Amino acid sequence: MYMTLAADFAGTWYFRGDRKVPCYIRLRGATLEITDEERNTYPVRTEGTDVIIVQVPWRGMRGELSTDKRRIAWNNGEIWER
Repeated sequence: MYMTLAADFAGTWYFRGDRKVPCYIRLRGATLEITDEERNTYPVRTEGTDVIIVQVPWRGMRGELSTDKRRIAWNNGEIWER
């Protein structure tokens, strides 16, 4: 396992790699938040190479960052790419 920082997750992502469907992970002060493909925003935390949504309705949803930091594979089978 490699070491990641919250900043490694930050930036614009694309739902299923589709450039017409941007998603975002932002670092706002000490808080990391995610905006999904439906424009819902949730607080998240990181744990190793994973980003974890900590708010209902997706509490516990986990996405693993690839080693090249260009892809997040979510545990529901979806992917986000840069």
